[in-house]
Amino acid sequence: MMFQLRRFPTRFVVFTGMILLLASCHKKKESIVVPDAGFREYIVGYTSGVISVESAIRIRLAEDYPQPVVLNEAINGNIISFSPSIKGDLYWRDTRTLEFVPEKPMKGGTTYTCTLNLSRLFSVPKEFEKFTFGFQTIEQNFSVAVEGYQPVSNNDLVWNRIRGTLLTADVIEGSSVEKVLSATQGKRKLPVTWEHESGRTKHYFTIDSVKREEAQATVVIAWDGTPIGVDSKGKEEFVLPALSDFKVLGAKVIQQPSQYIQVRFSDPLSRNQNLDGLIRLSNGVSLTFTIEGNIVNVYPAVRQSGSATLSIEQGIRNIMNYKLSKTEAISLAFEELKPALRLTGKGVILPSSQGLIFPFEAVNLKAVDVRIVRIFENNIAQFLQVNQLDGTSQMKRVGRLVFRREIPLTSSTPVDYGVWNTFSLDLSQLIKQEPGAIYRVELGFRKKHSTYPCAGGNEVRNEEEEEAEDEMLGEQEYSYWDAWEGYESGYYDDEEYYYYNDEERRNRNDPCSDAYYHEGRRVARNILASDLGIIAKGGSDKWMTFAVTDLKTTEPLSGVTLEVYNYQKQRIASTTTNSDGLAKVQTDGVPFLLIARSGDQRGYLRLDEGSSLSLSTFDVSGAPVQKGLKGFIYGERGVWRPGDTLFLTFIMEDKAGLIPENHPVILELINPMGQLVKKMVRSKGMNGFYQFTIPTSADAPTGNYTANIKIGGTVFSKVLKIETVKPNRLKILLDFGTDRLSVARPDIKGTMKVTWLHGAVARNLKANIRATLSTMNTSFEKYPEYVFDDPVRRFEAEERSIFEGSLNENGEATFSSAIRIDDAAPGMLSAAFLTRGFEEGGDFSIDRFTIPYAPYRTFVGIRVPKGDKARNMLLTDT
Repeated sequence: MMFQLRRFPTRFVVFTGMILLLASCHKKKESIVVPDAGFREYIVGYTSGVISVESAIRIRLAEDYPQPVVLNEAINGNIISFSPSIKGDLYWRDTRTLEFVPEKPMKGGTTYTCTLNLSRLFSVPKEFEKFTFGFQTIEQNFSVAVEGYQPVSNNDLVWNRIRGTLLTADVIEGSSVEKVLSATQGKRKLPVTWEHESGRTKHYFTIDSVKREEAQATVVIAWDGTPIGVDSKGKEEFVLPALSDFKVLGAKVIQQPSQYIQVRFSDPLSRNQNLDGLIRLSNGVSLTFTIEGNIVNVYPAVRQSGSATLSIEQGIRNIMNYKLSKTEAISLAFEELKPALRLTGKGVILPSSQGLIFPFEAVNLKAVDVRIVRIFENNIAQFLQVNQLDGTSQMKRVGRLVFRREIPLTSSTPVDYGVWNTFSLDLSQLIKQEPGAIYRVELGFRKKHSTYPCAGGNEVRNEEEEEAEDEMLGEQEYSYWDAWEGYESGYYDDEEYYYYNDEERRNRNDPCSDAYYHEGRRVARNILASDLGIIAKGGSDKWMTFAVTDLKTTEPLSGVTLEVYNYQKQRIASTTTNSDGLAKVQTDGVPFLLIARSGDQRGYLRLDEGSSLSLSTFDVSGAPVQKGLKGFIYGERGVWRPGDTLFLTFIMEDKAGLIPENHPVILELINPMGQLVKKMVRSKGMNGFYQFTIPTSADAPTGNYTANIKIGGTVFSKVLKIETVKPNRLKILLDFGTDRLSVARPDIKGTMKVTWLHGAVARNLKANIRATLSTMNTSFEKYPEYVFDDPVRRFEAEERSIFEGSLNENGEATFSSAIRIDDAAPGMLSAAFLTRGFEEGGDFSIDRFTIPYAPYRTFVGIRVPKGDKARNMLLTDT
């Protein structure tokens, strides 16, 4: 894959008193010096972030320098210094801008600290005499991408050239790059020629005199980064097909400046052939072709999007008139990713074991706008009145913008901005963390940040225009947080609305239009740096249990102060966790918020019912605690017959000691007609167990009885079943010798075998079998995505007599599995067999057996496209 790396000029940023580290990996760097925020009165911008080793360092003053200046002439005097030292000259570029130009390139991958002697320019307080800030230089690195080979002559299969690209992370002289790469074929060293782009980060190489042979050959492409100061070595073995092996090597989509498909073959193609029908797309779009040696460029009549399959047929001929040996089918994606951002991971709490790293992904963007809003610790309770931890409502009432900056997306390795790349922010370098505060990190982008290719090229603006825009936006954003607003105007200040005119509405999804770039494309997340994991459990008795653990180690935390507040932010309870990390407290009112404190660590947990975790996927059935008491009634069995004695036991749990000793426990037994048939009182139990023995009469009515236990003003109930039960005395087995019946196999016979429960053969008894057919889902293991049921057809359950007769001497009977069906079934059916075996006295035993039944010899299925899950519909191009 080819990488496209664009070099960024040194960015000039609005001063906020913070510095950012941005990288696509977590390589540890020396800490960057953070300027004091008080310098905003004197300095409005300075060079920051990761810059090229050849960049100049610029500082922009808040006011014009009061003395006359000579532009673009070196300034004498001890005004600026660097650590490590940098030799160079300082210039006035205008009456507010100072620029230091290094004498030679700086050292890559180095953190520099710059100190400006501000007292030499203005009269300032002593604490602001020296303005110190930091930046980093790009650490040099490179990557090698090999495109493929092409014949030197379109009439010769033997001699070829291999082309490729070497990308560097930062600018480098072409003469140094040429020492990095070499190529050999066997024992023969191959010549390499170079072309270098003016940006000096993209370098094209051509390996010449590459020979194809009768057998497969290999070219070894090796690289060593020592000449450019990079500790990286490697090689790639490029395989050349044999001269007799004519085949397709691959295909890729080229999106810009015009869209086409590049198909590469092993041999040059005959130009005297018509490729219509021999190369085609699965969507049937019209194609045109150009042949360039062993490459065919395929141009669709209209620009494509989405995915399609490219078919390459056997009829294609090379210059020797040999045809391809087989047809190829290659899946292609025509999507050009639009500029976008997305966050990785979920959640709000960021344990310290992960540092303060904020990861995100970007595509077709060379920079992002970063905004950080701090929700102050003393405003957290107010914030949580209308938000969960990840909420955004009424931010202006509780928070303030503390950081705003445009950040280039650079890396120590070459980056292909056209695909999704992962970057990260080190928040510890952005903000001075306030214990207990919540930070909202927002990432956005503007049109100038886009690397999306547009017709006519992307807009290029000079640095002065960009600086003016940045200053204006910065002043607007900071002043927004200082402006007072009434209740009505400030209540919804975080809602985002977008109003388009007709032209903007048409272009709102076009990355080449200004309408594409709006605040709705921002991504944001709230961050709370905390190691406290909190679980709260509450009941109806106003008691709450808390468990606090360390998120890094999962160990319980002792000595954590817990404070419970109501909705009006009034403290209603407080406690401290024990050695097991547990605490229990009774609240004086309805709890709303828990605040946990342990040193500098803070944890917040809303306690309202709407914030509790969903228990819908757990079995949490059970009786609620009544007035502080728990009770349970059980018997020695589940069903009794009339005349049996009921042995019931009641268990009472009274942890709070609400029931005095020898308090009466009353049992009332209610029959199915609602009549009281028995009342018993127990005043003594054993460890909370109370036993009740209740005889029943032989003519007692059957049905559901209710046992009520009354203790004080609390009632516990249990349903008791008293039924006339007559169990089976015969065991009936049904077997077809298969797991599915079918209309295609009418010869399958079923066997019914009946024995007495004590094991004796039930010979010569009468028996019958009836079958009921009902619909079921039709599915086949090898075709899980297909639908085989006809949704139009309706099938009513039918009962059929299958067998009526007597068993033989062995207690067995054989019958046919053929079942007559009156209506057309929508698919597979379920056959439920009801079997009866009759004793000589007339009593019978019963059993059921179910098996799938196929009413058709073959089934036809349809695979329905997945469509749009969110809207439950199929999308078409009409």
